[in-house]
Amino acid sequence: MDKLKTETLQTEDTLPKKESFPSRLGKLLLGKGLGYSVGRRALIFDLAVLALGFLFARCHVIFGAHPLGIALVSVLTKGVWQATLGALIGSFSLGSDGIIYAVSSAIVAVLRVLVTSRDKNGEAGVPFAESLLLRMSVATLGGFVSAVYEVLLAGLSGTSLLFGVSMILIPPALTFVFSGIFCLGISFEEFIFGNSNVFSLRERDEGERYGIIFFQLSACVFLFFVTLSMREIELLGISASYIFVSLVSLVVSKRFGPLRALAVGFTATLGLSASHAVSFALMGLCSGILFGF
Repeated sequence: MDKLKTETLQTEDTLPKKESFPSRLGKLLLGKGLGYSVGRRALIFDLAVLALGFLFARCHVIFGAHPLGIALVSVLTKGVWQATLGALIGSFSLGSDGIIYAVSSAIVAVLRVLVTSRDKNGEAGVPFAESLLLRMSVATLGGFVSAVYEVLLAGLSGTSLLFGVSMILIPPALTFVFSGIFCLGISFEEFIFGNSNVFSLRERDEGERYGIIFFQLSACVFLFFVTLSMREIELLGISASYIFVSLVSLVVSKRFGPLRALAVGFTATLGLSASHAVSFALMGLCSGILFGF
């Protein structure tokens, strides 16, 4: 009997373990499961950032303002030129109204290069490694250019003032909020393949707890704007935003539990439909509970 148990255990150990859905999805996105080289994986990253810059530049937020492209170019520490190119293409696709957004995004990228061209000792600095405060300041300047252009073009009115205030305040605010994702050291690869307790607050000092909480809040806001920017895209009659949120909710529910999946499903679709936000929140909650069995 003991011999039979031993042989059974040995057989189970030799059987290939079934890979989880988040792991398969992560390998596909990162190119790991396809045997991609470092260069090809870098190309995937570049294309993803370019596409994000394109979508963000086209996304209308409020009062006719399109501040997301400026915020993205301001906050990134890697892929800044790719995001700038995507923002330029997305802005020009808006027609004559998008020219000022393209100019503002280009100004932000150039200013960031100038700010980090030299360090305190006068030596060549690390590109795009400036402080968050400087990045927020550059984002404010980029938005200010758009605001002044609108006032000069349309004249001083309530509409132009609301547009100007939105373009001046929203880019630096989003630069600060998005910094929780891009500047706290938690990569996409770690999110998919890393420790599932990466967001645990136990045995953490105060600074680490703040960083973990800020990352999660930042991720929810970022997903909100990603789905908002994808709302015009349809695949076989289905909104790309809902497909994207479904995949993200499933990954989060499997990796990090039902409560975080509920938060992601709700906040990510809140800008599209309040009723759908509740539905996706319940989907995240239920899938997280079922994954636990």
